[in-house]
Amino acid sequence: MSPSDFQRRYFTNLSKRFDSKQAMIEAIAELLHLSRDAIYRRVRGDSQLMANELAELARTFDQPMPDGQYQIPFRYNRSEVDIRSPEDYLNQLEVHLARVEQLQDPYIYIANPGIPIFYEMLYPRLLALKLYVYSITCWNFPGWRELAFSDSLIDSRLLERARDIGVASLHIPGVELWSLGLLSTTLDQIEYLHVAGRYAREGEALRLLDEVGGMVNHLNEMARVGRKYAPGGQPEAMSATFRPVHNELANNDNAILIESAHRSSLFVTFLTPNYLQTEDAQICEMTRQWFDRIAAVSGSLGPDANKYREWFFNRLRTQILDTRRRIEAETNY
Repeated sequence: MSPSDFQRRYFTNLSKRFDSKQAMIEAIAELLHLSRDAIYRRVRGDSQLMANELAELARTFDQPMPDGQYQIPFRYNRSEVDIRSPEDYLNQLEVHLARVEQLQDPYIYIANPGIPIFYEMLYPRLLALKLYVYSITCWNFPGWRELAFSDSLIDSRLLERARDIGVASLHIPGVELWSLGLLSTTLDQIEYLHVAGRYAREGEALRLLDEVGGMVNHLNEMARVGRKYAPGGQPEAMSATFRPVHNELANNDNAILIESAHRSSLFVTFLTPNYLQTEDAQICEMTRQWFDRIAAVSGSLGPDANKYREWFFNRLRTQILDTRRRIEAETNY
């Protein structure tokens, strides 16, 4: 059964639970926070459901796969090992990366409304901020909520290990779906912690913004040359290809798809930064088709983009500058 046939069949079965097709469309649109037009496209099979959307439908409406014969096996990272420290989380990422490195010619697809954590790993102060935020929110580590942020909260050896993971991820070629909201969450977190008085040292917010700016400049250079390489280094002929594209119309789900000749693996965010993982071939194929379709109608930010690419990155730099001005004004108030 093709992914489109499977999807149409699933919606046909699901529609039996509603008084009308319109009622089903409205219920799904509300559940997935998408427009009715977006849901109609999924029902017709014109666009593919993401794996997390399908899982949400199955869970909310108690609707099994067609004929009850097809169930998606997902693994939840916290059910494998409980996250009791930032090191536990990085240990899991190291294991997954080691498996990817064993694949033949892996290719990565990333759709993320924010900055992929692999790039944050290349900037120690920025990664320390993210691990701090996750520790006081999602992971709820005892005692962390009372702590003000300082990059010294995270052991420097752990940050060095994280950078090694980030550098290793640069060896995997791939395509990434970006929007102008790429920095929104990070900039909002930096500003919020400043306003809330959660920094241990004065000027910490501005130092974080410096790292965000450096990261944006490096992403710009990688996009310009179409190659991945570590900050401070130089691209080489054998460097992994880098293909970022810009799209403001698609719903950029938190999804990472790793494809190879023999096996594919899909990661979808579940209670960020935790995730669900599946190697189900049909779901991975549906996801790849979705990536290919969105990328085909997106604007290239690669070597051929020139003015378009510079416009995009200048918009990001303006966002950083606006945040800096607000923080400086609040500091001098």
